[in-house]
Amino acid sequence: IGGREGRKDSPLGCTATGTATLHLLRDTWQAHTHDTAEEWIYVVAGEGTLRIGTAEQKFQAGTFSLVPHTMSHSLIPQGRNPLIVISVLSGPPCKQ
Repeated sequence: IGGREGRKDSPLGCTATGTATLHLLRDTWQAHTHDTAEEWIYVVAGEGTLRIGTAEQKFQAGTFSLVPHTMSHSLIPQGRNPLIVISVLSGPPCKQ
């Protein structure tokens, strides 16, 4: 993964009950929701803030978080290096 894009998404896996994606973030991933899926987020590298609703959680490499379905959330990278996370959406089948 490289380049200077604000966000790059790389699919990792896809099943009948979920999807795993590697995200490289240089810019804020604006608030969004998943109506039918829980989102598990694992920080591979970098640091930043996970905002769920109005709550904020600082995170860094090794942090593992759960975002319940229907909760608005955003990811805000901080520091010089990009924030690299693995996101697993569990619940609905994958979309290819």
